[in-house]
Amino acid sequence: MLDRYPHLEDIPDSVSAWDLKVRGAASLAKSLQEHRDDALLFRELATLRTDAPIPQSDPDELRWRGVDRPAFEALAARLRSPRLLERLPTHG
Repeated sequence: MLDRYPHLEDIPDSVSAWDLKVRGAASLAKSLQEHRDDALLFRELATLRTDAPIPQSDPDELRWRGVDRPAFEALAARLRSPRLLERLPTHG
């Protein structure tokens, strides 16, 4: 499928518009229609950004300065992921 339609946006919604035969095409087309937005979002999330602003004048601006422990603990609680706290250094 991706050999014929290299990008998600290129895949027609309707299976009748596909110009290739795919086993389970009706089910695949239905699933794609229902989840196309999710697929596009996941692709965006998995794409390495090359346009993020990076300070050019002072490399020290990129230096790690630690973590706001209470904010990180609150985030871990909100995500219901207490194991994230294991990743925090116990010193400093």
